[in-house]
Amino acid sequence: MFGKSKINFWLAAVMFADLLFLALIGLIMHYVLPPGSGLHQGLGSGEAKTFLMLGRHDWGAAHWVLAVIFLALLLVHLLLHWRWIWCQYRAIFRKNPEESSCEQ
Repeated sequence: MFGKSKINFWLAAVMFADLLFLALIGLIMHYVLPPGSGLHQGLGSGEAKTFLMLGRHDWGAAHWVLAVIFLALLLVHLLLHWRWIWCQYRAIFRKNPEESSCEQ
């Protein structure tokens, strides 16, 4: 149904989108909802700061989930390219320079 190149394309596209959202949420947490923007600012400071109706901890939870998803996709990516990785390793660290590497 799907060839290896199509799987690699969609995997890379999903990883790229995941990384963009991960960076966007990181920027939101750093600049829009910095540490201390929650309820515990001291002396009854009022309501916690939110962005799109989510507080800093909600954005942090989404950031964590996207990071775990990215790591899982990275593992799949490495598994799909394992033969190439191994061939490159052998080509770089082989003892006999005349020895042929993984020719296909």
